[in-house]
Amino acid sequence: MATQNYSGNTTGSGEPFRHPVRFAHEAVAEQARRRPGATAVIAGDARLTYGELDQSANRLARYLTALGAGPETLVGVCLERGAEAIRGLLAIMKAGSGYLPLDPSLPPARLALTCGQARPLAVLTAGTPIPGVSGISGARLLGLGDLAAGLTDGPVAAGPVAAPTVSLRPDHLGYVICTSGSTGEPKAVAVSHGSLACVIAAVSAEYGIRPGDRVLQLAPAAVDTSVEQVLVALTRGATVMLPPAGVVAPADLLGYLERERVTVADLPPAYWHRLAAAPAARLLNAYGLTETTITSALFDVSAHPEALVPGGLVPAGRPGTRGSWSWTRTGNRSRPGRRARSGSGAAASPG
Repeated sequence: MATQNYSGNTTGSGEPFRHPVRFAHEAVAEQARRRPGATAVIAGDARLTYGELDQSANRLARYLTALGAGPETLVGVCLERGAEAIRGLLAIMKAGSGYLPLDPSLPPARLALTCGQARPLAVLTAGTPIPGVSGISGARLLGLGDLAAGLTDGPVAAGPVAAPTVSLRPDHLGYVICTSGSTGEPKAVAVSHGSLACVIAAVSAEYGIRPGDRVLQLAPAAVDTSVEQVLVALTRGATVMLPPAGVVAPADLLGYLERERVTVADLPPAYWHRLAAAPAARLLNAYGLTETTITSALFDVSAHPEALVPGGLVPAGRPGTRGSWSWTRTGNRSRPGRRARSGSGAAASPG
């Protein structure tokens, strides 16, 4: 896609900001235009085509914009992993808003903390009360079951199914993820639409995702990897695969991948030893931080079999084409240096 200029957003030199790729939701919509009958999502026995996903997300996006959603607003999704959660993600992005994933399995105190920091305009739910979310001050709770009739038979459905027209800039809020809190209280990290688009375009190309691939979506919603797993597939015309039970045990992994013909799986370390035994599998170590917009370095483990032997080391990898990593010294030999990331994909942490 040709580079776009955004006169309202400038660099430090005063030159217009140049955004070289389309937004992620625009790339998904392009796939729906080209191949509306292709399968976008498989969740157990349920299947959703690109055309169905795009049109239903457009309807929901129009509903959200009527409520006031748009650039620099946040809309939460508190749903179990599934097709409805993916539709919610796309609808929020089409409305120009930022996406706030809320895992309903998290403790109510964690959900309340996340919502208190992020202050969403609205939250998409399954319609049942969720402790920690139901009492959010100023947020409208939208049960998708209650919305179904209005989106199918009401005024939103009667109108066009095109996405709403939104003046979206690359620096507008794309999503907010809370860190794990392993080094203190969890904090909200804001990622722009532009950073997300650059990361998804770069990583999907590195992975070689193409139509016909089946990409496993296994990460919990509150983990930013889930956003990557969904969008690297849908922006390239592949199929998102959602296990019926939501998770696959490590011992059952290879059987599941073979049975469901999954071609791409992004997995935590607990699964690696199972994959190392898989014939002809290409193994990549993907590394990144919440603050650097998901994956920011890759190492091709398959090209270095010595890394898989007992005691072998797997490096974080190289930063790819969209930035660089550097180390800063602390001046104290007893303390390690800090990693610094530059280039597209750097996120912001409010407060």
